[in-house]
Amino acid sequence: MSFRIEQIEFFLAVAELGSFTAVSDKHHVPQPTVSRQIKQLEDELGLRLFDRKARHIQLTEFGRAFLDHAKRIQSAHKDAAQFAEGSRSRPSGHLEIETLPGIAMMFLGEFEHQFAADYPDISLGINTITLREGDAPLNVDLRLHLSLPKDEQLVARPFCNVARDYYATPAFIEKYGPFNHPRELIGVPCIRILFAPGKPESWFYIEDDKSFPLDVTGAITVDTGNLAVLAALNGRGVIWLAEPQVKAEVTSGKLVKVFQHDFSTVQTIYVIYRGRQYQPPKERVFIDALMSFFSSYR
Repeated sequence: MSFRIEQIEFFLAVAELGSFTAVSDKHHVPQPTVSRQIKQLEDELGLRLFDRKARHIQLTEFGRAFLDHAKRIQSAHKDAAQFAEGSRSRPSGHLEIETLPGIAMMFLGEFEHQFAADYPDISLGINTITLREGDAPLNVDLRLHLSLPKDEQLVARPFCNVARDYYATPAFIEKYGPFNHPRELIGVPCIRILFAPGKPESWFYIEDDKSFPLDVTGAITVDTGNLAVLAALNGRGVIWLAEPQVKAEVTSGKLVKVFQHDFSTVQTIYVIYRGRQYQPPKERVFIDALMSFFSSYR
């Protein structure tokens, strides 16, 4: 059996518009050409696709069953053509990315510089979101986030694991500490990030390879990691953040780890995108570069 994509496309057009004449008028092809393409497809299949006896032609029972197959054939053909076109040309275009401020700081350094050098024809638009906005519909090309999407149509690939630890200013630790165990933070001013309106995220710590909840109280609640860092620098309390979010402050000595012992947890960062057979080259090369650059963090 051998049929051409043109025959499939004519079949879908007739099924949609309901007549050979309508397809002829819309696509500016002679009506006999439309009829001939459908007849040749029926001959190849060995079954009739349309009932031509009715006033308006209608799909036969087989035609209705074949319709879904034809749509998949057309979609696969388009995907293959786009893939071939993308493979022939240098990836280009604009990528809109949304992520948490702390994650943005991670890849706006060396990774972004390297990606721009490798793919100068791809521009990036980076928008920061809050934790609670991570469950919103994906209205950009890619999302970099800490949680898996609820939408089953989205794909989430882990590309990085980062340690999340407890930090404060040296002056704060001198005033309230020293601290030897996370449970000693109960009753101490802590700065928590809102996961949803009025709902601060829960804190945890790791001990003997087990995770334990930590019921801290908040001196202040904020909706981004950047605001948490600012509040901590002002001596408002302890923060629980990923290492990259406080790298500059720790390097400068403005913030230090609260504990000498390692009670840190590990968080996975995901790149989230729409699941589809054909992925635009600009998305594909960005994700590949992300996975390669942060491979040492997995």
